[in-house]
Parts: sequence; C-alpha cells; structure tokens
Amino acid sequence: SADGQSLALADGLNGRSGIVRIVDPATGIIKNSWRAHADTIFDLEFSRDSTKLLTASGDKLVRVWDVATRQEIATLEGHTAQVLGASFNSNATQVISGGADKQLKVWDIATKERIITLGNHSAAITAVALNTTGTRLITGSADKSVRVWNVEAAPAELKKQEGFAGPIV
Repeated sequence: SADGQSLALADGLNGRSGIVRIVDPATGIIKNSWRAHADTIFDLEFSRDSTKLLTASGDKLVRVWDVATRQEIATLEGHTAQVLGASFNSNATQVISGGADKQLKVWDIATKERIITLGNHSAAITAVALNTTGTRLITGSADKSVRVWNVEAAPAELKKQEGFAGPIV
C-alpha cells in the first residue's frame, strides 16, 4: 500500500479461486484474506490512499474492494478473455484494464460502466500502469510492444515502441 502498512498478495491456479491476502510487511502476519475471484488473479493494486484494492482475474472480471471491510465496491465486466493487468486512475474513481482479448478498457467505478474501449495491440495486453500524475498510461503486450497513451482528455496513443525480445510483463 502507498502508506507502507500493507502488502497485498494474490494466488490461484487456473480454474481455481483467486485468494487475496493482506499482509503486515513488518511482521509477515496475514491481516485479512478472502476469495476474490473464481479464477487466478493476475494483477492487483492499492489506490493511492490505500483504502481500495483492485483485482484482475482469469474469470474475465476486474473487482474493486474496500480494504478495511473486504466488501466488494464494484465488479467491472466486459472483457471477453482473461484480464491480465489493471490500474486505478490518480483519484481511484476509474480503473483501466487490459487483457488477453487485446482490449484496453476504461471504467467508472461508481457506475460500474465502461467509459471507452481502446485496442491497438495485436496480442494480449499483459501490463497496465499509470504515471504518478495520472496523465499517461503505459501498456505492455505479448505483441512485444509498449505503448504510451494520453489519458488527460480523450484517450489517444502517443507513442509505440516495438522490437522487444519477448512479451512485456
């Protein structure tokens, strides 16, 4: 977590429940754990204020959780294959997710609705990250490319870097 008080871990095998564990990094003691998905969790991220946690899974869902209560805040459904990467925007009102369906989706957490779908990668999107100001999104893909997106207003691709030796993770 951003406050350094918690470490989120996820596990799961294909076709088995994805479990989240919140660990105290100072002691290694598990503070909380819960079944978050019906399949493997591929990515998870705390919000900047450490109150929310997102999980992205092989069950094609992204979920947003209240860390203190372990209650689900939102289920974001719309990918047609495994969700492999996801990230909060700077104020944790939106989630950006990418998956094996080659699509990048921007979601509104409050309404649980998809705002926009983008897709220029030719293979699975395996990594999704926002810069610290929340103005640039970086995606990595099994197509061996990294793309930089402007997400300040209407999302648009700014730069593409190809030629990596293998898939980006």
